[in-house]
Amino acid sequence: MKIKHNYEPWEYIEIENFLPPDRFQELQDQAKIELENYYSQGSNTPRGKYIHFLKEDMIPEFNPIFDLLPRRESTGKLKKINHWAVTPPGVHYPTHIDNKSRFSTITFYVSPEKNSGTIICKNPSTNDDGDHGSPDLPTESEVEIEWKPNKIFLHCGGPGKWHRYYGNENYGPRIIISAFLVQPDLINKGRQDLEYLIDI
Repeated sequence: MKIKHNYEPWEYIEIENFLPPDRFQELQDQAKIELENYYSQGSNTPRGKYIHFLKEDMIPEFNPIFDLLPRRESTGKLKKINHWAVTPPGVHYPTHIDNKSRFSTITFYVSPEKNSGTIICKNPSTNDDGDHGSPDLPTESEVEIEWKPNKIFLHCGGPGKWHRYYGNENYGPRIIISAFLVQPDLINKGRQDLEYLIDI
């Protein structure tokens, strides 16, 4: 396992070779099933992605990782949410800040061997609406978190943490596992997140 702590344009952590090969192979096998589900069902989100929320704690190995970065102070007990996400080639998720309920976010790169990583942005906008809204000012500079299977990108949501991602048109669908440390009472009513809260 290789950990790199970064501070520009804002604080985040990269962890390479996170899981041992046999454990990671289990997730790659599951990723093939999720890809087949995507091919049979198609995208199931307004922005063109396929998402599959899970009620079980699929990767308990993530739980101590949430504490590697300082996060804003919560006013209630935090829970975990995790889901698979498949982003098809050519689909772009625009620049945003994570939902206000998400205190820590793990993005775990699973498949394919090559794709685009998360792109983090230095952007002076202060118009975050608390639910994935777009910035009102142009981005000044960007850093791409290199895509590598079995790698974690960890960050803590909050002001200024603008980022984006896309499915690279030169490769197959971008498959990740997302895990969030959330405060349930900050989740907007009607969001399916509320059905998949996990105690940790």
